[in-house]
Amino acid sequence: KWRAAEAAEASERLAREQYRLSMWGLWGILLTLALAGFASFAAVRTLWVAQDTAKRQLRAYVDIDQASIIKFDALGQLEAGIRLANSGQTPAYDVECWHKVGWKPLPLADEVFDEAEPSARRDTPMTIAAGGGAMVTAELNEPVPASMIEGYQRGNMAVVVYGEVTYRDTFGERRSTAFRL
Repeated sequence: KWRAAEAAEASERLAREQYRLSMWGLWGILLTLALAGFASFAAVRTLWVAQDTAKRQLRAYVDIDQASIIKFDALGQLEAGIRLANSGQTPAYDVECWHKVGWKPLPLADEVFDEAEPSARRDTPMTIAAGGGAMVTAELNEPVPASMIEGYQRGNMAVVVYGEVTYRDTFGERRSTAFRL
């Protein structure tokens, strides 16, 4: 009987030890699964970041490269030239530019011109190649009054050309650049 009791105790100790080891194994498996899930999430997140970076690197970036007054004559006719430039690595499609020429007193206020106005001119859609550009012109719809010309010459008035360029990048996303020159 005594040997049977010892064998039962040894068997119980062995069962407890196996249970303890199996619990450690279970915790190890759960920790491994959690770490694998975290690694999978990190890999997917890295993929998203890489795709976003590739899009940012490759997409079209259309902005104003240069602007100047082309014509400002004694008859009060005013015309400004705006050079659009695509500094991206892919073409910009369906490029449209609405713009308006106006007079503003100096110093210029921080006004925002973000809505296409009914009197603003919208150019025909075009495509600008990667690294390419296009020229658009903006005219004042009515002759410039003599008082505005005098104010401009005295430095009290400024010619302001404002508007927005909208385009579609190679990934199909609509983009825009607002400007005030």
